This record gives sequence, C-alpha cells and structure tokens, in this order.
Amino acid sequence: MGVFSLVGFITSVVLLTAFVFRYRLIKRYYDLLKAERELKALTVKYLEIGRKLKRIEDALKLGLEGDTLPLGEEGFGELSLPVFVGECDTPCALPISAPVVRGLHGELHRGVDLPAPEGTPVFATARGVVEETGRDDRLGLFVRIKHGKGYKTLYAHLSEVAVKEGDSVKTGQIVGFVGSSGLSTGPHLHYEVYVGDEVVDPVKLTE
Repeated sequence: MGVFSLVGFITSVVLLTAFVFRYRLIKRYYDLLKAERELKALTVKYLEIGRKLKRIEDALKLGLEGDTLPLGEEGFGELSLPVFVGECDTPCALPISAPVVRGLHGELHRGVDLPAPEGTPVFATARGVVEETGRDDRLGLFVRIKHGKGYKTLYAHLSEVAVKEGDSVKTGQIVGFVGSSGLSTGPHLHYEVYVGDEVVDPVKLTE
C-alpha cells in the first residue's frame, strides 16, 4: 500500500469515526430531549393528581354535613359540601353545593348548571346503580345513575369519571369531578333529574 493510499485510508477511518461519534451524540441528545418532555408531562400529571387527592381528603375529613370546603383559589369563593341526611332512594340534594346559574329551558337545556373549580368532587344524590358512563360531544364526560321509583340522574361536563357501568353507589359517594368537557365555556357541573321521560327540577327536590 502506497503512502498516499495509507493516508487516505487513515483519513477515511478518522472521518467515519467522527461521523459515528457525532451521530451517536445527536441521537443521545434527542433521546434525552424526549425523556425530558415525558418527565415534564408526568410532573404536570403528578401535580394535578396531588391537587385532586388533597381536595378529596379535605372532603372526607370534613364529612358530608354541610361544612365548608376551601376551594376558592380559582375565584369561586368557598364552596359548601352538600348535605345528605342518611341514605336516599331518590335524589335528595344537589351533587355539589354551588349557586344555580342556569336552570331548565325546555329541550335546549334540560338540567341545571352549577359552577365550581375544576376537580371539585361530584357526589351521587341518591343510592342507585350506574347505568352509563361515557363521552358525548355535547355533554363531554358524563355519568348516568338509575335510582328508585323510576328516577335517573345525569352528571355531565366532568373532567374525570370515578365509577363504572354496573357499579352500585351510595348517597354522597364521589362519582366524578367537575370539568369543562364537551360543549362547555368553563368549569361547571351540568346536572339533570328524570322520572321516566319527564324532566324534574333538581332544586325543588331539595326544598
């Protein structure tokens, strides 16, 4: 092998080694970048779960006796927990204690809207069986529960569902969390009550 051929070979080896090293370095960089993004996403999810757990713990510590639940950091003020007097076979309270900002308006709006911070626990208003859970373009994430005497309740625009179809639920059991899924302009709970096909005003059931 001539001198020039040897120099050419050595140069090729050096260049190839440098290319491989650079390729591995770039690949390592993008692998770490991907891992960083995934870690950031997990951190956000971890913090979100932590906030939800704290709210549930507060609710459980206070009990379902109308005490005040401090969820005012998002501008809604303090919210009171709904009052449930023992087990109910038919809806006997609102699923969250919040002002009714929109009521029944015929076929266009067959329930009431209750504004609350995202992640606020939503409680079953009577014992029953979860008839359906799912996601709807209008209602977003929702839970429908079948109660006694032909009553049914619907909880919609949830951020998360805490029960599954076929579950037996008790009065005051958490069935989901307030959100803004579906056709919604902000965090609130859309709540409906039916007897058969007849719409019932939920507010009157609590009077």
